Amino acid sequence: MVPRKCGGLMFAHLASFLVQRRIPILALLTAVVVVASLLSFGVKFDFSPQAIFSGNGQLVADAERFRETFGHEDAILLGILEATGEQDTLTPASLNWQNAVVAKLRTLHDVQSVESVASLQVPQIHFTFGDPFKMRLGPLIPAFPVDAVTAEEVRVRVDRMPLISGALLSESRRVAAIPVFVDPKKRDLESMQTVVHQVRDVLRNEATPAGFKWHLTGLPDLRVDAVENLQKDQAGLLPFAGVVYLLALMLMFRCVSGGLLPLVAVGVGLSFTFAILALTGQTLNVVSNVLPMLLLIIGISSSVQVVAAYGEDADEHGHDVRALAGREAATRGAIGHMAEASLVASVTTAIGFLSLMTARSDVLKQFGIQSCIGVAMLYIALMTVLGTLFPYFRPPRRRSAGRLGRAFEQTVANIGTLVARHPRTMLASSALVVVAAISAGMFVRVNSYTFETYEESHPTLKTMRLVERELSGLLALEVSLKAKDGATLIEPDVYRKVAEFQHYALQQEGVLFARSYVDLHQELISRWSRTDRDVLPADDDDGRRRLNQSNVLLLKLEKAFHYSKFRTTDGTQARVMLRLKDIGTSETLVLARRLEATLTDLFPAGGPVTAHLTGDAYVNAVAMDNLIHDLFGALLTASFSIFGMIALLFRSIRVGLIAALPNLTPLALTLGYMGLRGYDMNVGNVIVFTISLGFADDTTIHFLFRFREEYRKDLHVIDAIQRTFLGTGRAIVQTSLLVVSGLLILLFSNFLPTRRFGELTLVTLAGNLLGVLLMLPACVVLFWKRTIPLPEPEFTESSHAESVSR
Repeated sequence: MVPRKCGGLMFAHLASFLVQRRIPILALLTAVVVVASLLSFGVKFDFSPQAIFSGNGQLVADAERFRETFGHEDAILLGILEATGEQDTLTPASLNWQNAVVAKLRTLHDVQSVESVASLQVPQIHFTFGDPFKMRLGPLIPAFPVDAVTAEEVRVRVDRMPLISGALLSESRRVAAIPVFVDPKKRDLESMQTVVHQVRDVLRNEATPAGFKWHLTGLPDLRVDAVENLQKDQAGLLPFAGVVYLLALMLMFRCVSGGLLPLVAVGVGLSFTFAILALTGQTLNVVSNVLPMLLLIIGISSSVQVVAAYGEDADEHGHDVRALAGREAATRGAIGHMAEASLVASVTTAIGFLSLMTARSDVLKQFGIQSCIGVAMLYIALMTVLGTLFPYFRPPRRRSAGRLGRAFEQTVANIGTLVARHPRTMLASSALVVVAAISAGMFVRVNSYTFETYEESHPTLKTMRLVERELSGLLALEVSLKAKDGATLIEPDVYRKVAEFQHYALQQEGVLFARSYVDLHQELISRWSRTDRDVLPADDDDGRRRLNQSNVLLLKLEKAFHYSKFRTTDGTQARVMLRLKDIGTSETLVLARRLEATLTDLFPAGGPVTAHLTGDAYVNAVAMDNLIHDLFGALLTASFSIFGMIALLFRSIRVGLIAALPNLTPLALTLGYMGLRGYDMNVGNVIVFTISLGFADDTTIHFLFRFREEYRKDLHVIDAIQRTFLGTGRAIVQTSLLVVSGLLILLFSNFLPTRRFGELTLVTLAGNLLGVLLMLPACVVLFWKRTIPLPEPEFTESSHAESVSR
């Protein structure tokens, strides 16, 4: 048998250095790992909308200026009191509870203000509309505790106050809201966690009246809840996955070197990675939170290849692995041989991830850098840890694999023989599967839901649905209105157009609520001029006079009507606030286009008023749509970069093209599976494609390197394919089965995106096996350039048996 060459002189020297100096290297490595592990706890999560929106330029800048002007909707917590019995929320017990809760919430440090029906300020003095300045404010409820008589008076007065419906009280009166306005400067996760926990403690500690139930929701609460539950989920699942990986590795290799050392090496690489992220102040966001799983899959894949090479080197060269010298020799052979292939795989994978820098989204750029750092740290850890620890452990031996192991090897060898004998049939069959998958994938739409973290049965989502059903919802889509002067927006003609737009918006599917400065003016005009609230001021001098008078009064009664939240004090800017159901980014963008068309008709370019859409729901829809399309574009760039690198490494465009098809196969199959299952393309799903690319690239390069090495022995492509299947092919299948065993744990997650991630990654691994073990070798047999046109050996039972024995 032709001895295997080490991967170049440099890598041979590296292997010898690691073996000879392993004791001081291990001592230094242990100290560094301890420090890195401590530092890695400093990595923070950032699931804020700002993290996702970053990189969307003018869109985000406009939204932030709008928030500064009219208030931060993403800094409002919503306490909810729900009537579960026969009584509604205007009973004495309910009103007294609301008052007590509001009083305690107002004492919290980072809470700016709190509102409720119980604390509402209302006009107290009767007057004529022509003389508004005698108006004074007073509490809706003059004294507490409330008795039955006062509660009935409150009910009568509330029925004449339509502005609170949908905001502080539901139409049915069975749900009451307590908005808690948090300091917008405290929107970082740690500050929000503190406030959310404090508010929750207040609600929990105040005894809820019989027949009522409290809830807490709002965008800050949803962010905190998602992050904390995700951290708990990972804290439970990742150790469990580690145990499963350990058991699977021990079963696979039947030795400590194959069972424990790969996990140790990957763990060291992860600690290095997260220590660097902590030191550089980088955070994990909605995209990069899959980084641990991504690096775990890539690391396990590479480490299994190295462990398998350790066992093969010992078998091929007959090293006495019972002696230290024999294990040292096998280690030098395995590390010297695998260091080059692993380095090439790491470099090409890192370059692929660095191509994410071409995206517009900052989170994708950050994810690309973090992935590149992780891949580099994994390579250093794998070579260092395995190169220094292998001599202390016996290698896995193929001939001690047992009946099951021999059956496994025979199956892999048979697949290699089948592909080598019938490459055209295998390629055509695989291509048909890919084409069918692409056809099914054509039905996948780009769409993301704000609350897709939870299933409908989850309490958090149930509360959000309650708010959508009974109140005004949580997702704000805003219209920003700007006028050239302070009087334009209350000109009757402009005023009527704003009212017309509100009416149109409320007719649209998915819109729950609409409010603007028009509603505040109408409330005053209808109340004190005794006209129907739906009758707009006439487009004449009298209508203009009424609007000017109501404007003066609204400015005076700011505490009651919060006029500045809908129109600035100088009168040049105003908002129309729409609240939406969580209809998904796709439908939100469709709705936005309809609203923009109507705004263009009502407020054409060059007119006295300009109008454009903003708000969290709109910015989120645009940003998420851009993010997903960016990621797909970056993945294509990464794919071409990887193929180009492979072509350069093998000095052949043909090899680059041979590698392209199997690398794209798992992407196509995953897309097709999503189409068949009716899954949307959201951020959680599209991240699976980055894992697919990383894993496919790693296995493709290891296969091609091993094939080139085997081919150089006798220049027979088919024999080389068979030997490659018995070496690298077997390790690829082992790695895939190993990763599958760990991913099955994710199916027990409490989070729908985590379960979906595990499900789609399993499909990706199946697609990778199809690409690397069927399409890639078939392409190699058909298109590999023969160095010397020697005749291929005929297939016989004896030649096949000899190949298996090798």
